Amino acid sequence: FSSTNYLKGAKNHFRYRLQGYHDNWIYTTQENKIASYANLKPGNYVFHLEVADHEGNWSGRTYTLPIAIIPALWDTPWAYAIYVLIS
Repeated sequence: FSSTNYLKGAKNHFRYRLQGYHDNWIYTTQENKIASYANLKPGNYVFHLEVADHEGNWSGRTYTLPIAIIPALWDTPWAYAIYVLIS
């Protein structure tokens, strides 16, 4: 992620969280602006991002991105029903 504030942009700070996975904010800087999640369970999540300027003033605006992780085809209720019928 990035900020459109280019005045001393190298000193911008970010905080993010993935609602449904963890509720605490993770703080980072302009140099380390990557959020990475692995092995998320199927479900619905909301990614929240906020930015602070070079003086540490938070914008007060939260950017959100809804994320839906669907289960693999072989891990759905329909697949398990077929497994039971076959066995």
